[in-house]
Amino acid sequence: MVIRVEFYGIARQRADTATIHVEEDGSSLTLGELLQQIVTQIPELAQDCIANDQLQTGYVANINGQEFISDPRRIIESGQSVLIMSADAGG
Repeated sequence: MVIRVEFYGIARQRADTATIHVEEDGSSLTLGELLQQIVTQIPELAQDCIANDQLQTGYVANINGQEFISDPRRIIESGQSVLIMSADAGG
């Protein structure tokens, strides 16, 4: 199973990369489990973006550019893309 994770804004600056791939043996992961895997690969994100298997205030996750999610129990399927970005106000 592979999930593509894309970083935007401040999350990209902290990660120092635009994209990573998270590979797992199962067919799905929860958002919380995915965030654990991300911090394992990029510990710098634990400072500002991710804490206790959840995104910190000011950051959002999106699946395939279509659905914003925050529930750490939300299932992410193999082949989906998860976008992590700062929740900047503005227009």
